[in-house]
Amino acid sequence: MLQQARDFREESDALFNLLNTIEERDWERSTQFKEWTLNDVVAHLHFGDYAANLSLQDNDAFISFRRTVTAANKQGTRHLAFTHAWLDGAKNRT
Repeated sequence: MLQQARDFREESDALFNLLNTIEERDWERSTQFKEWTLNDVVAHLHFGDYAANLSLQDNDAFISFRRTVTAANKQGTRHLAFTHAWLDGAKNRT
């Protein structure tokens, strides 16, 4: 396995372990990053990981996905709003 893949796995595990300690009420508190909530930040990270994985697995599906994102953006949908819609309401571990 590539060292980058091992590093990513270790970082993902460390993030999971940290997030697993967060109290339910804290998931919706604003952070210093753009006033996003912790749910927003995790959704954004998941979106990026999904897109990166899709680009490795299926180039045509990745291009289609990017076109969908770009079209939504051109219609005025902000990236974070698109991300939450794409997640279909999924949030933290609940």
